[in-house]
Amino acid sequence: MNVGFNAAAVRKYQPAFENLAHELAERLEASSGSTVDIMPPLGIATLSAICDVVFGVSINDVEEELISNYFQLTTIASSLSAAHILADAIGASLPSRVLMAASYLPTNAFTVLRKTRFLAKQLGSRIIRDKMDAARKGLDIDNDIYGSLLTAGQLDARKSAMSEDEIAGQTAVFLLAGHETATNAVSFALLELARNPAIQEQLRAEINETLGAVAYDNMPLLNAVIKETLRLYPGVPMSERIALSDAVIPLNGPVTSSEGEQITAIHVRKGQLVTVATASYHRLASRWGNDSDEFRPSRWIDGTVRDGDIIGPYANLGVFSGGHRTCLGWRFSILEIQALLCELIRKLSFALPADSDNVVRAKYAASLMPTLPSGEKGLMLRVNKIA
Repeated sequence: MNVGFNAAAVRKYQPAFENLAHELAERLEASSGSTVDIMPPLGIATLSAICDVVFGVSINDVEEELISNYFQLTTIASSLSAAHILADAIGASLPSRVLMAASYLPTNAFTVLRKTRFLAKQLGSRIIRDKMDAARKGLDIDNDIYGSLLTAGQLDARKSAMSEDEIAGQTAVFLLAGHETATNAVSFALLELARNPAIQEQLRAEINETLGAVAYDNMPLLNAVIKETLRLYPGVPMSERIALSDAVIPLNGPVTSSEGEQITAIHVRKGQLVTVATASYHRLASRWGNDSDEFRPSRWIDGTVRDGDIIGPYANLGVFSGGHRTCLGWRFSILEIQALLCELIRKLSFALPADSDNVVRAKYAASLMPTLPSGEKGLMLRVNKIA
């Protein structure tokens, strides 16, 4: 699947990202002077990016029922009750066959999940059929990720090549993983820029001075803001892995256990569950400094961030995992965030609402997201058009 996500492929998607960023900015400009929940329009923009760049279709060509079910699913995930959370914790220890059977229970969450998967697979199959019909007519289909995968499959007869059915089956994964994480990352970036107006002004100045003259990757403050946002708000703050064999995990320095023992390595047995606490690592004072809990993008520019072991593919952060489990779409995600932030900050200013009761909290529900005082997903910001 890497054929659609390598550096050369991702560069081709930049115009699409920029068009969608322009449309989003125009939508928000219409609300200038108001306090708005930026999550819905931002969610539509990132979902449009998946439809356009991954599937090669407009979001207007996607069934309304699928979009409705998808957003309903993310709403359910962000508003789980204590009973739901307890049930999830218990379910995590059950055998996979039991969990599979439980997914057919007639609860609202499972009903929406099943419907979303069915509609997504249906959409994927339709897209694949249309692309293969176009290819048989001699038309170029290598303009999006699904087209690239199909073209690669036609040229590669090895068993490792993805079948048409396998590609269609990835539709739900792309919708859920590719859209939600980008939406939340941009939201958290805008939140921190609203909390830090001086940094927001500096970023706007950099954008106005350099946009169009240099590539996004050569804009120091823009990338520092993105890195700092992903450091403080990793999309998946905690993940789990099962050891496939006995192993020894070395530590950078000795750790004193609760029994007073000095530990320099952790011994893991085959079959043990290992929790990777990405969010904790991202806030270690020993790694990032005594102000590790603060939003300070300048740490990525002034040399405060020291070199360390390579944790992941981007800025030595664990946000995109690493090794064999590295997120294939990390370049896609970073370019999308760069394009959205540049357009939004260039055309709009963002500030915290005057209402002091409007407290924003980060909540982990499928991914880390900003939530309203009610506990539901959302982010209220005051938006003003730049004169």
